[in-house]
Amino acid sequence: MTIVSIEVSRRLKEQKELKQRQKYQMELNRIEKTHTNYNTSKSASTDDYMIEAMKKVQSSNASIDQDYARFTGTALYNPPPKTDAEKLDAIARDAPNKIKKIKPKDKSVSGSAVETLKTNKPKVTNEDKELNWTTIVEQLGKKRWNGNAPTFFNKLNEQLQVSRKGRLI
Repeated sequence: MTIVSIEVSRRLKEQKELKQRQKYQMELNRIEKTHTNYNTSKSASTDDYMIEAMKKVQSSNASIDQDYARFTGTALYNPPPKTDAEKLDAIARDAPNKIKKIKPKDKSVSGSAVETLKTNKPKVTNEDKELNWTTIVEQLGKKRWNGNAPTFFNKLNEQLQVSRKGRLI
């Protein structure tokens, strides 16, 4: 057993107390940080300015470059901006609800106006035509996709099959 001087024992005791105080303070800071984080998120969710700013961000059409997002792998989290067709679809979905809310002031409608409304309706035929993808494509006047996308590798594969007559090697 070695004899330790009073100064050395005092320094060791002070170091031990310092470590305990630091550990206690770090635990208090960690507990306080969780409360602070909770309070800041709660205050942000009730802040009117932040709510309005978030609505503006969600309704805006600005986004990051899609090629860059795909390259970095964040395309899943950064959806492409809304196209004009999507905006028109959203307006078309909301239009019936807006029309129902508007109440006409004058309820009397002339007979000619009612007749024009009735005549402008599309004619519905009750044909039992089978509804499948081919009929939809024909109605749209488009070609049906044959499954071969015109990519470099598909063209290369076709050329190889023609030159090798179907042999892989």
